[in-house]
Amino acid sequence: LALAGIGLWVLFWRMMKRITTEIVLTDQRLIYKRGFFKINVNEVDIEQLASDSVEQSLMGRILNYGAVHLTCVQAEDIYLPDIKAPYDFRNKVLHQKHAYREHYMNVDRLYKHGKES
Repeated sequence: LALAGIGLWVLFWRMMKRITTEIVLTDQRLIYKRGFFKINVNEVDIEQLASDSVEQSLMGRILNYGAVHLTCVQAEDIYLPDIKAPYDFRNKVLHQKHAYREHYMNVDRLYKHGKES
């Protein structure tokens, strides 16, 4: 009976953690929000993302989940807990980072050539 109670508590705790965690990737920033009573929010501009890594256990590889660690420049690193399809998420971050750089590099080129948009 005690083990069932502990199991239910762990299940409840994990579900609350999952329900109260939000990860948002926009074209300009990454936002990681977690917590219910005490809310913590990490927000990083896409240009500040330097590198990333994905950690998966054997079970994570089988069930396609894992943790993502994002190293940031001039900002606190972000360690995302186990998420579904971590490599897909990492690829989306890389795509947004490259799109952001491409857009702003084109804007810089236009300004340097005197062609303001």
